[in-house]
Amino acid sequence: MSLTRHYDVAVLGMGTMGSFAAYWLARRGHSVVGFDRFAPPHRHGSHGGDSRVYRVAYPEGSGYVPLARQAGRLWDDLGEMWGGKLLHRIGMLHMGNPESDFIGDVAECARVHMIGMQRLQAEEVRQRYPAFQIPDEYVGMFDPEAGWIDVHAALLQSRSEAELLGAEIHLHSQVLGWKATKGSVTVQTADGEYQASRLIVTAGAWANTLLRDLGLPLTVRRKVLAWFEPLAPQMFDEGRVPVFTFPENWIYGFPDIHGQGV
Repeated sequence: MSLTRHYDVAVLGMGTMGSFAAYWLARRGHSVVGFDRFAPPHRHGSHGGDSRVYRVAYPEGSGYVPLARQAGRLWDDLGEMWGGKLLHRIGMLHMGNPESDFIGDVAECARVHMIGMQRLQAEEVRQRYPAFQIPDEYVGMFDPEAGWIDVHAALLQSRSEAELLGAEIHLHSQVLGWKATKGSVTVQTADGEYQASRLIVTAGAWANTLLRDLGLPLTVRRKVLAWFEPLAPQMFDEGRVPVFTFPENWIYGFPDIHGQGV
């Protein structure tokens, strides 16, 4: 394939970051071309799995809260605009020892940013959510702004909307490399070359390969998302439990939103 068109932006990797970058750029009137060696959603990237936690109270640092809230507003707006909910605000329940750093940091984050966090004693947790028979010394911290994001719907819809706005998306198209000159970037793929003024690399596990020449200190780690069939599935039906976590072991869980267990 010879060069036939110059794009404003080329996006390498059409997972969560890439697909939404393509959408927002196209929405702002830029010409966009995007590439992915697979067809997201798939199991080879960090978006793998049906759902992702959306949380507002961050024990890692309260500076995340404004970013999380702004992201939540965008998820809500896009779901309403596209006619299908992407962010399901069913709340999130943190359970653990009230003396632990995690629970303390969650509570402090909620205080600083005036998050309507509810503190539940162990008996209240057990009565409200029978699936969680936590020890008497535990407490529950319920974040009503949190929930889960429908990964598949988000990826498919963002890519579809980007294409409706004129973005050119090439799936099953492996990027072999790229080279930059003054004011232009040439992307080399198995099907040919494409030229753009700017380049966005959201290649996930393949970032080391595509960015090798920049000498960046990138480390790719595999994190596994596992689903388990509960002993009492009805206790985890949608609507019966929120997203939850046991912070001592950093175990996240979801309601049975897709009939796959938690």
